[in-house]
Amino acid sequence: MLIAIPILLAVLFLLAGVAVFAAFGLASVIGLDSLNQSLQSVPAIMFGGMDSFPLMAVPFFLLAGVLMKDSGISTRLVRFVSSFTGWIKGGAGLTMIYASAVFGAISGSSVATVSAMGSILSPEMRTNGYPAPYIGALTAVSGTLGILLPPSIPMVVYGIATNTSIGELFLSGISAGLLLIVMLTVVHLVLVRRMPGILRDTQLDTAQREQRRIRKTLPPAVPALLLPVLILGGIYGGVFTPTEAGAVSCVAAMLLGFVVYRSLTVPGFARTLRTAAVTTAGLLIILAAGTLFSRWLTLSRVNAELAAFVAEYASSAAVFLILANVVVAAVALFVEENTTIIILAPLLVPIATELGIDPVHFGAIMVVNMGISLSMPPMAPNLFVAAKVCGASFTRMTRPTLIFLGCAALPVLILVNMFPDMVLFFR
Repeated sequence: MLIAIPILLAVLFLLAGVAVFAAFGLASVIGLDSLNQSLQSVPAIMFGGMDSFPLMAVPFFLLAGVLMKDSGISTRLVRFVSSFTGWIKGGAGLTMIYASAVFGAISGSSVATVSAMGSILSPEMRTNGYPAPYIGALTAVSGTLGILLPPSIPMVVYGIATNTSIGELFLSGISAGLLLIVMLTVVHLVLVRRMPGILRDTQLDTAQREQRRIRKTLPPAVPALLLPVLILGGIYGGVFTPTEAGAVSCVAAMLLGFVVYRSLTVPGFARTLRTAAVTTAGLLIILAAGTLFSRWLTLSRVNAELAAFVAEYASSAAVFLILANVVVAAVALFVEENTTIIILAPLLVPIATELGIDPVHFGAIMVVNMGISLSMPPMAPNLFVAAKVCGASFTRMTRPTLIFLGCAALPVLILVNMFPDMVLFFR
């Protein structure tokens, strides 16, 4: 009974609207005290959750994403992508999907992708006749690409929490991300056929005009398009680690903003640093509280009890994956994705490994699963951000969001579960 109290308290705190870090921090302190553990160790445990060299990649990639948005790099990327898709019916929606993939391949953040792409593309999509709820739904679900494609921040956190190769985790996210891009494209084009009010981009009525626009938008976009190549090429070419890649992406984004495009000013850069610092601090304090909660779970032998439960009821890897997906989805509906990883990964990965499931494969499953939860109420951070930047009603966005999740994201999750080689192709 004592074991259940901190868990119930954490849930009650979250339902009451208490901040995530405070909910898990308070529940952890109460749990540790009930185990007669010295509370003097609490600061050291929380600091230990942030004291990691690989974790330094998180603020770097977050800063790179904010720099892209504030310096206009993302706008140039969007213009280039739209030159390929704007001439067909539904082209603006395709631009949203593909531009989100490119932006996510630099920022590693889902919410940052939703915020940047929604603010840039939603006005154009409204002009082309898209309903606001549809725009918000497509923006929210496309933002999932930000945590699937490298450099995914949740992949970094998972790698740290489970001592798994971050480089291999990044590779596993590529195939899952590409598959989601294909599924979103198909679902979007099918839905657009049922929307008679959707227009083509009037500036791209002919192939000749399309070619002119490609030639016009390509030169400004080339430096920005090289950023993902630089990051991934450097990591897998052995030039630098994922953490160093984050620093390189920041330097490259600053050079583009200050030197190449000359769109970034010193006051603007100061605002960018402040935004990135606030976002990073919010994320790190959540990770610290999650680490404290994970320590309580270990000391209270919850992991041992869970292992015993799985050994009794999960007779095979397939049954375990079903149970694990349900647990991850249930927790991720209420808890931020990185905290979900810190809490659940140390519990589930040893069991998965014992059943013959590769930790990299399981990491890809967790991240795809949590990507779906990012657009599912009640937490639904992607939906809330998309509703704000796209000017859409949260409640009216629910139906199109569920269509995208059910017809595009959920099949990807099922395929990733069923076919490990899909995400382990590099071995």
